[in-house]
Amino acid sequence: MRLALGERDRSRKAIGAKQIPTTSSSQNFNSKTSWASLEPQVVKMHPHLHTKDNTACEEVMNILDECHARGFMWKAVGMCNDAKTQVNLCLRAQRLQRTAANREAAKGKRQELKQKWAEIDANS
Repeated sequence: MRLALGERDRSRKAIGAKQIPTTSSSQNFNSKTSWASLEPQVVKMHPHLHTKDNTACEEVMNILDECHARGFMWKAVGMCNDAKTQVNLCLRAQRLQRTAANREAAKGKRQELKQKWAEIDANS
């Protein structure tokens, strides 16, 4: 025996089944707590390689892209591994340079902050 949609919902309520929230205008539910309001998330394995920040590694990345363009079997048998290693090394070197620059900037900011606090302590 098939039940109409409204009858099915009523029968679930009658037996105490948990009602699944929907987005129909006839029902009022909190969309912040409802799983129905969640959107699927796109999971990325790594950031985009070709950006304005990665111009130093562009040549190596193009070599890797050309290797990947040759097809699945070319990648599957490991023919792109050397190019991938070179990209990883280049990106690592860029990250280390960026980290060193950020560390130096942070040291300068900390030194300024110490001087300002010393000035405040001296004047109070």
